[in-house]
Amino acid sequence: MAGGKPGFGSVAGVAWPTAALLLALTVGLGGCAAGGTTSLSKAGPAPSPGPSRRTAVAVAAAATGPVHYRNRVVVLMFHNLGANPQGDTVAPATFAADLAALKADGFNAVGAARFASFLRGRGTVPPNAYLITFDDGYEGVYRYAYPLLLRYHDPALLFLVAGWVGQRSDRLTWPQVRTMLRSDLITVGSHTYNSHGAVAVNPTTSAPATVAPAYNWTTRRTETAAQYRARLYGDLTLAEAAFFTNLGSVPAYFAYPFGAYDQPLIQILHREGYRYLFSTLGGANAPGGNPDAIFRINVGTPWVTPASLVQAVIDTGRGPVYRAPPAWCQPWCAAVLKNTKS
Repeated sequence: MAGGKPGFGSVAGVAWPTAALLLALTVGLGGCAAGGTTSLSKAGPAPSPGPSRRTAVAVAAAATGPVHYRNRVVVLMFHNLGANPQGDTVAPATFAADLAALKADGFNAVGAARFASFLRGRGTVPPNAYLITFDDGYEGVYRYAYPLLLRYHDPALLFLVAGWVGQRSDRLTWPQVRTMLRSDLITVGSHTYNSHGAVAVNPTTSAPATVAPAYNWTTRRTETAAQYRARLYGDLTLAEAAFFTNLGSVPAYFAYPFGAYDQPLIQILHREGYRYLFSTLGGANAPGGNPDAIFRINVGTPWVTPASLVQAVIDTGRGPVYRAPPAWCQPWCAAVLKNTKS
C-alpha cells in the first residue's frame, strides 16, 4: 500500500468510473479488496513447533547484533501467506526467511501493548524494534504465519474485518483467532465490520466507504454528514459486538481500510474507544508520535526479499520521523476528502 516517505505528495483526486474502480480494488489496490466464497469449515489447529537450534542461534544473535536505530519502532505490514505468492500474498518460506534475517541482524520484535506504551511515552523498547501486523484476517495467517511466529516467539497484531470472519473460505474463523490469542503473542485489532470496500460518491466516482459519503442510486442523492456518521457508527457497533461476543473484549487498535483517513473518521473512532489507528504511510514511530496515524511499511509482497526487507527496516528506522497529514487517501480518492462531510 505504501512505504518509505510516499503519501506526502500530491493528493489530487482522480474521478474513476465506478465499475473500473471497483475492479481495480478487487485485483490490486493494496490486496485489501473483498474476495472468497462463503464457508464455515476450516482446517484444524495449526501446528505449534518448538524453537529449532537455528532459531535459538538467531535469537542469541539478536541480543548481541548491531544497533541500527534506537528509540524507534518500525511497523511492518503484511496481508497473507500462501502457496501461490502474488499481490499481497507471500510464500511461507519467504516469511520464515524474513523472520530469520531480522533475528540474525539484531532486530527485536515487540507486541502491540508494548508499542502502545512506547508511543505514549510511558515505556521503552529495545534497539532495532519492530512490530508485525497483518491486515484483512486471511486464513493463511493461521495456517502458515502463526506457527512461524511461535517458532521465533514474535508477537503480531491482526486487523480483522469482523463481518468476514468465518464467512469467507479464505478468512480466519473465530475458533482460529481464539487459538492464536491463547499464545499471548497475538493481539487483535479492527478493520471495520463490513466497510472495507468502495462506495460510489456520485455517478462517476468511488472512494473508500470509511471516508466517503455514499451515493444512493435510487434517490440520486449523496449521504449527509449525519447519515455518513450513522452508517459508520452502525458498522463499528456490529464489529464491536462481534469482537465482544467471540473474543470477550473490544480492541483498541484499528487499521484504516486502504490507508484512508480524515478527521471525521478519527472522531468517530475515538468515540468508539479506538486509541491506536494504523495508516499505510511509511515511516518510523517515535515516542510522542501521533496515535491517529501510526506509520507502517508494506513489506508483504512477493518481490520483497529477506535482504531487502531488512534494509527497508534499517532505512526506515534511521530515517526522519515524519509528521502525518491530518487527512490522507490514495490519489484515486483524495478529492473526496476536500469537499465532503462538511
